[in-house]
Amino acid sequence: MTQITCRSCGRENSSQSRFCQYCGTSMLRPPIESSVNSETSPLGNAEATPSAGEQEETDNVYVPLPPGTRLRDRYVIQQQLGQGGFGRTYRAEDTGRFNEIIVLKELTPSVQGTYALKKAEELFQREAATLHRLEHPQIPRFWEIFTAQKRLFLVEDFAAGLTYQQVLEGYQQEGRTFNEMEVTQLFRDLLPVLSYLHGQGVIHRDISPDNIILRHKDGLPILIDLGGVKQVAMDVATEVAHQYRSAGASTGGTRLGKIGYAPDEQMRLGLVAPHSDLYALAVTALVLMTGQPPQQLQDPQSLEWLWQQQLSLSPNFANVLNKMLAPRPVDRYQSATEVIQALNTQLEPPPTQIMQPPPISGVSQTLLPTVTPAATPSSGFPPPSSTTPVPQLASFGDDQRKSNVKLWAIAGGLSVAIMGVLAFFGYIGSNQGVDPVVSTLESGSPTISESPDSSPSPSPSPTSTPSEPRQFQSVEIGELQAYSHKSSVFSLLVPDNWTSKDNSKTGEVIVLWTDPTRNGGLVADIFDVNYDPTQQELTKLLQDFLKNSFEKEPDFFLRDPKPQKDGSILLIWGYTAKATGNVDVKLLGNSFIERKGRRIAILSFIVPDQQFSELEKPLNRIINNYKINTTAKIP
Repeated sequence: MTQITCRSCGRENSSQSRFCQYCGTSMLRPPIESSVNSETSPLGNAEATPSAGEQEETDNVYVPLPPGTRLRDRYVIQQQLGQGGFGRTYRAEDTGRFNEIIVLKELTPSVQGTYALKKAEELFQREAATLHRLEHPQIPRFWEIFTAQKRLFLVEDFAAGLTYQQVLEGYQQEGRTFNEMEVTQLFRDLLPVLSYLHGQGVIHRDISPDNIILRHKDGLPILIDLGGVKQVAMDVATEVAHQYRSAGASTGGTRLGKIGYAPDEQMRLGLVAPHSDLYALAVTALVLMTGQPPQQLQDPQSLEWLWQQQLSLSPNFANVLNKMLAPRPVDRYQSATEVIQALNTQLEPPPTQIMQPPPISGVSQTLLPTVTPAATPSSGFPPPSSTTPVPQLASFGDDQRKSNVKLWAIAGGLSVAIMGVLAFFGYIGSNQGVDPVVSTLESGSPTISESPDSSPSPSPSPTSTPSEPRQFQSVEIGELQAYSHKSSVFSLLVPDNWTSKDNSKTGEVIVLWTDPTRNGGLVADIFDVNYDPTQQELTKLLQDFLKNSFEKEPDFFLRDPKPQKDGSILLIWGYTAKATGNVDVKLLGNSFIERKGRRIAILSFIVPDQQFSELEKPLNRIINNYKINTTAKIP
């Protein structure tokens, strides 16, 4: 088959294509940059020679609007964000809506003129009805369409962030790509969005790393550039070409979707369904993990995917991807919900490998290796400035997920009281700005806003007080059951035999659990801040809190931060408590801290050290099922 080269991106396309299958640029006219003052019609013989007025109108539409242009006496263009074969995108200010930043999309179909503009507006009115009813926090809200200066515009909310393609390019500059854990998290965050979209009868049709934004404020993926805009542009070209078919215009051509990302039946026949988007999402995952374009991951003849030669994934996740990429549509998952269910049932946390304990005399030794992060200005993640080595938000130091780390092997005692420890944790969020933990941050570091009230401390039961010590009882972890906070801010698995106490206050969610013996405890603490703290600042916050709270306790230790594969930071700490008969008992604590946008989440547990090995498995399940909902409002 004869191939022609796109003059915009340089890629080869079928000679029958009217649009580049890679960048969307029309193959029937010169690139936009060379179209100004062109004397040739965009469709060659497809349109009759335009009048002088129509020619001037066409030429003007090819020129991008400069910053400062005011449209409808309301929208002021700030800058052009991008341009493709189907339109341009501008960042603009909406002076009629509190000067909010919005996105203006200018539709530039491959044909111009009065008829084309009217046809585009007519077709887009149909699409607008669908777009306007979409209301999802991870889909930019569509507001209106309008014409101005002989151009057609759409107004959408602006999502500040980086596309996943930009994040990937930043990673590649550091010598890495996305790992399996990051991609599965992307799936968990984005599949519910697709489920909503498909439930509204909308197929995206153009999912790729370029069309997913990692939003700065909360770290959630945002689905942009729904295929309706491009489809309208293509439909306009088809309609106009039909009017001039007798003049020699070709109406054959290209289906909407990026070659390599869209399944074969979509590219050849234009057939789309929910599984079409799932196919494209799976290809996106492979591109993010390999750093290679899809054409290099698939056999062009057999259409067999060859990613196994470059990636080593867990068998379960590989099975999910393979089913999403099945050549026959009937063999794929038919809905996003099916993929979610497959992930929930198959992606169990990998076994935790416990590190060998050092000798007791080696308390001052550094057991965990120092992690030195690479600066990543290109990826949008701020580099650390502290002397304490802390990884970037998306850097990971090992192949495990959150891992419980046992530091001591010692003989146990009889009875341990831990309620004082849990009480302290209730103040992590609420004492910011008052507690010395904030004042010890590096000079110039932003300060977390002070909360007006202190969080109430949990009280021990009447039968368990320091003056009434109990005989030693082992910590008991019963059947794990799902727990979701009433605010929907977080969820996790908790033992069904543990007692909970909600110490939440305005602006902060704090929940504590203790086992029946009151010798083991768990605490979740979630709060928002009014700036974007670095991971270094968060780690320093928790380090200083632990030091200020427990440093005077016998044998207190606090290890260097340990990066986890999901982006959180683990701090291992502990001290010696007195049990019945003046017996020393070592307590071991693990605290995990992570940031999602401006939401801070901390999860901590503390147990008698001698019981750690037997409790490791359920504790690992608990911490790996700790989920933060960044869209839920903290009461």
